[in-house]
Amino acid sequence: MSVETSNEAVDFDITGTLLFHSDDLLDHEEGEIIESDHDSLSVPEEKLKRKVYRVYHIVCKLLRILTDASYQNFDRKRRRKLAKEYRAKELSDIHDAIEEESLLKANKLIQALYGQPNVNVYVKKRDTEYLAQLLSIEEEGIEPLSPNDDRFQALKKETTWITKPGVHLVFDETTKAFVFGCKIEPYSSMTESRFNEVKFVLSTIMDYTTAVNNITINSSQKPHGIEHKKKSSERKRFGKMFGAGWHNSMEEGKTIVAYAPKSNIHSINIYEDCIKKFPKVAQFYRDGLLGLFPGGGKKIDEFSMSEKIPSFAALNLDGDSSERPFANSLTITRDDFSNYQHMDADEIDVAYGLWWAGKKEFVKNGVRYVLDPKIDHQAIKGGSFLVGSYGVGVDFEKSNGLISLYWRGKFDFHSTMASTSPEHATRFGTSIQLTSKGTSAVNRFWTNSARQSTVTTPLDRIQVGRERIQRKA
Repeated sequence: MSVETSNEAVDFDITGTLLFHSDDLLDHEEGEIIESDHDSLSVPEEKLKRKVYRVYHIVCKLLRILTDASYQNFDRKRRRKLAKEYRAKELSDIHDAIEEESLLKANKLIQALYGQPNVNVYVKKRDTEYLAQLLSIEEEGIEPLSPNDDRFQALKKETTWITKPGVHLVFDETTKAFVFGCKIEPYSSMTESRFNEVKFVLSTIMDYTTAVNNITINSSQKPHGIEHKKKSSERKRFGKMFGAGWHNSMEEGKTIVAYAPKSNIHSINIYEDCIKKFPKVAQFYRDGLLGLFPGGGKKIDEFSMSEKIPSFAALNLDGDSSERPFANSLTITRDDFSNYQHMDADEIDVAYGLWWAGKKEFVKNGVRYVLDPKIDHQAIKGGSFLVGSYGVGVDFEKSNGLISLYWRGKFDFHSTMASTSPEHATRFGTSIQLTSKGTSAVNRFWTNSARQSTVTTPLDRIQVGRERIQRKA
């Protein structure tokens, strides 16, 4: 017997003989027996035919029941699957909605906390693959990467770039830790008193860099590739770095010393003027860090207090300074400074700094740097600050005004990318940190009875410098 589950005719083959065609016997929709046109059949044949009708009718009913059950079963499975998928999507949508609503509520609270509407929160995973690619690209070159480097373009698209005014907070998705912070403050948004304060601090720092020699040893400019085999003195320098405050001494009989001015009277006078202003500079940095990341400010404050770390603004190290303990070092960069991805040798995981564009004026004694709102970051191409561990960067070139950053220098890879400046401008970058060598030197000083003969203060530097000049005269 052969059966098709369609509206085609159905044939039965019984005892090898074709007895009838279904078109003559069955209503296709209802499956009912209809009158036969074969009147010539005998009574026995008619009885046999009717028996076959009944068998056929039963089989058709069974086929229809089985077919309907099969479809119903299929539909049931399909419905269950679709329902499960829908519920999963619904739950996901609900979760996303709750998360989005929570973030909105959190943002409103954070906006109230920071006192401004432009607060942006980012939740990022620590991206080892991104960092590995970045380090690999750096190994291929002989100098730090530029944001416009062809080798970086693929990764550049994967980077989360920060450019807009306001506060930007980056959290680790897994640990929930606060890992990076940025505040972009255009000069046009500042009150007159705020701008005057900013101008005083930044001008003091810029003047200071003209009075001291730049640092020639910088491990962050050590290439990852073949170039690392070169001696430090043979490596190419990318921009200039300067130091203010206290550092481990290389001088015989000295434990900790202050950075020294250049050996001419003009530089010594500028140096003296700047160190007198440094207490206000230190307070500005302290306030900025506490404002961007209170926990980081608290951490650096408590450590420096407990370990009696002198602030970079302190003029002496006798335990009786009026200057509150703080970061021992202020690092300053300019002239297209750049470096490779690295982690800092710091005592704690708190680093904070300021970035701005300065105008260069050529004067009798060299170059003078001034803060001019007309000369902003757009004048300098490149130079982004990139946290490779999280694929987050601050695109200075697309930003405005004073930019404050917090990062975990000790834990996360980061770098200042290569830049190109016009003759009349340069970008300044700064950072305050508790360096491992500096804090170790301070600890040795206090451990060894705090002998003043092992210290060289900023005031000592001024006195020695002037005495040398007088002897030469």
